[in-house]
Formats: sequence, C-alpha cells, structure tokens
Amino acid sequence: MRLPCRLAQWPNQAMATPVVMEEVTDPGGIASARVQRERFDRNSAFLEAHAREVYTRHRGKCVCVAGEELFLADTPGEASALARAASSHRSFGRSSCLR
Repeated sequence: MRLPCRLAQWPNQAMATPVVMEEVTDPGGIASARVQRERFDRNSAFLEAHAREVYTRHRGKCVCVAGEELFLADTPGEASALARAASSHRSFGRSSCLR
C-alpha cells in the first residue's frame, strides 16, 4: 500500500480523541493499579513463554490470556467471554487475533 505524500491528510480516527492523563494519589487506587499491573505482567510472561506454541498452533484464532491460561475463539469478544466464564473474579485486558 502506498501512503500519500502528505501524512497530515491521512485520516486517523484514533488521533481525534485527546489523551487525558491524571495523577492518582488515592492509596486504594494505587494498590488496585499495582495488582492489575502484576496480573498483566504474569499473563504477559505466560504468553511469552508459550509464544512458539501459541503462534504456530493457533494461527487464525483470537487469544485471551487470563489467570495464566490460554482461551481461544474466533473473535476477541468470544475469547474474553470464555476467560470470564472460567472464573468470575478475573480481570481482563484485551484479546489478540493471530492471523
């Protein structure tokens, strides 16, 4: 695909929404964010450790990693729903589709 000469003319809907940053000082909010980040790091490490298998065996599927488990489906929403159904107290980031 050839990009136009002037990138400023390229339509980008993601840039239409401003980014808002807020400083969180509430100890409960900080603790919650820390727990969520630790969970993300564990799930990310799980995916990295199993990347070869995931990316070769499950190409074409959507993947959600939650609780250091792999959930596969045809759409991101279905993969997330499978993970949620497996445990009601997990929190989720996002699913990825492997094409």
